[in-house]
Amino acid sequence: MAKPTKLHPTDEEIAFFREKLTPLFISRTGKEDVSKEVDAVIQDCIAGWERAPKSFADRISNRAKAYGIDGENLQPVVAKPKKKKSKLQIFTEMYTPFIKKVKAHHKKIFLDRLEYYLSEFDFNLSADLTLLLQLVMNEIHISEMQVEMFNAETPQERNALAKALKMLNENSVDLQETLGITREQRQKGMGSHEGSVAEIAVSLDEKLKKREVEKAKELEHEKVMLKLKEERNDYNEVPDDPVELAQILEQDAEIRTDA
Repeated sequence: MAKPTKLHPTDEEIAFFREKLTPLFISRTGKEDVSKEVDAVIQDCIAGWERAPKSFADRISNRAKAYGIDGENLQPVVAKPKKKKSKLQIFTEMYTPFIKKVKAHHKKIFLDRLEYYLSEFDFNLSADLTLLLQLVMNEIHISEMQVEMFNAETPQERNALAKALKMLNENSVDLQETLGITREQRQKGMGSHEGSVAEIAVSLDEKLKKREVEKAKELEHEKVMLKLKEERNDYNEVPDDPVELAQILEQDAEIRTDA
């Protein structure tokens, strides 16, 4: 026979199930004080029995059924982790009253353009959104005006729409510049980043070449010194001929100067 597995529930778990079991036992037995019955169930579940469930909650449910109590409602409710809200969700929640006023046939393009900007660029969700909202609305008005210009019946009407369209376009460019999302600003940022990488690569290449030259000079110096050592039995022997000594020192000095 397998030995029952004793569990070690936390104080919080015991308090939770005591609170759950007490009203159920009162309803079942009609007693006002059911602390003994509740404690007996809890201790029984802690000690375990043959083939007892490994979970303390499952044991409580199992033993409660023996007393005619529905154990299904005794399982603790596990809170599901909250999904992180997207930027679009945060925005729409902040501007719900405004979005409700957007015309139905404009709402889809409004949300599509908004989602595009929020996914492609990094905006400050408090400081930039008012400007972004204005930019998206400008785009909608611009597309409407372009259709109206196409359908305009008089030159005066077309001229008036053209002036309004020009002002909207200029305002949109200003908004894009303020938000830092114009094509020129993006390319400048990318170019600056690429330039810095290129500068690092060139600098590293120059350092490597300089080190190679230094190594070559050091090797040449070592060859000269080795040759002198081979020609003399003692490397520290000073030649008697002052001319020969001067030539050796001059040759070695030139190598060291070049290095």
